[in-house]
Amino acid sequence: MAGQIPGTQLVTLVPGRHMGLVEHHERFNKAVSEFAAQCLGAHPVGVAR
Repeated sequence: MAGQIPGTQLVTLVPGRHMGLVEHHERFNKAVSEFAAQCLGAHPVGVAR
């Protein structure tokens, strides 16, 4: 699906298992924060430009 939507980036949490979001919450939160920052034209929290 990521290849069909311009500007997207596929992020894979490996190993994902059944609780991938919980097991890799820091990586998930970072990916979502960076995506939201791109959408809003801002920079991620803690990252200076």
